[in-house]
Amino acid sequence: ACYASLEHLLTDYGVPAHAHLTPQEYMGTALRDVDLPPEAFAGLVALFELARYSLHPLDDTARLTAMAYLEQLQAHLQQDETHAAHA
Repeated sequence: ACYASLEHLLTDYGVPAHAHLTPQEYMGTALRDVDLPPEAFAGLVALFELARYSLHPLDDTARLTAMAYLEQLQAHLQQDETHAAHA
């Protein structure tokens, strides 16, 4: 859910999630187009991939970590929307 929320959020910043992009490719595109903390983005992508491809559900710690990464990315974008988009 957090990764999907991030995709929706970044669409508002001109970075739509195209179906043909892997999460890693989408992250690369987004980081080129929008000023975001790469550690939080990479952490959220890693947890999304783990949840998607693992045979076991994520535990509460992983869910809380994903929510923290998403909140960090949202806060970064809201800090100063004029600096979020790369010139």
